[in-house]
Parts: sequence; C-alpha cells; structure tokens
Amino acid sequence: MPTVLTIFGLRVLIYPNDHRPAHVHIIGKGCEAVFKLNCPLMATSNSPTFGQSNSPRQDG
Repeated sequence: MPTVLTIFGLRVLIYPNDHRPAHVHIIGKGCEAVFKLNCPLMATSNSPTFGQSNSPRQDG
C-alpha cells in the first residue's frame, strides 16, 4: 500500500485498484479512517450523465 503523505504521525494511503467512490485511508496508532473524495472532474466515469449539466439550458 503506497503512502502518499505522512503528517503528524498519520499515514495517508491510496490503494491501487481500490473500489469506488474515490477515497483515501488515514492510518495512525491503533486507528484508521476512510475519507471519500469529492471529484466532480474525474477523467472517467461509469455514469451515463458524466459531463452533462443538470442546470437548465440558456440559449442566447
């Protein structure tokens, strides 16, 4: 598991080929947390609406 950052004794990890949604693992002494990442501009998506706006169209 690659550590991408170590800060204040905590390791931030991203597991290759891990499940979605995008997230990071934070590991410290005797504890672990998982934080989901809000990535609206990801390069790929399985969503049929990827790249489409939900806002009404405004024609000039």
